[in-house]
Amino acid sequence: MLIIVRAILFVLIFGGIGCTSVPKESVELSATVGRDLAEIHRAHNQLAKQYFGQIKHDINRFIDEVYRPFLVKSTIKKLDLFNRLQNPKTGDPDQLEFLNGFVKKMIKKIESYRQELLAPILGQEAKVIRAIDDAYEPVAQTHARTI
Repeated sequence: MLIIVRAILFVLIFGGIGCTSVPKESVELSATVGRDLAEIHRAHNQLAKQYFGQIKHDINRFIDEVYRPFLVKSTIKKLDLFNRLQNPKTGDPDQLEFLNGFVKKMIKKIESYRQELLAPILGQEAKVIRAIDDAYEPVAQTHARTI
């Protein structure tokens, strides 16, 4: 008797599993969620890139419009460049050679300061993008396993 009851329970429990089906709407919903998840991930990355892009733009604008003119003016004043070019002393390098060296040093100093300001921003941007990707990856993998 016990064997017959177990056999009937077995058939009812496991036999019913074979007869079940997934509703069509469920499959469509899963596909939609997958597409939406990928789009949200892309949009989240794009938002982070735009945010950091604006910060980098602001830094570059500051360097080009504020720092560079300030540095050039203060260095010209400090070196008394106009007087030096108008009244060269004996033994001074050629004026063109001197100006070429001056410009190279200014460019090097300006670009060095630009990189100094941008480096932490670039590092933070990479860290944020990586964190976004790391946050979406397990969700996407879990969703892929449920399909």
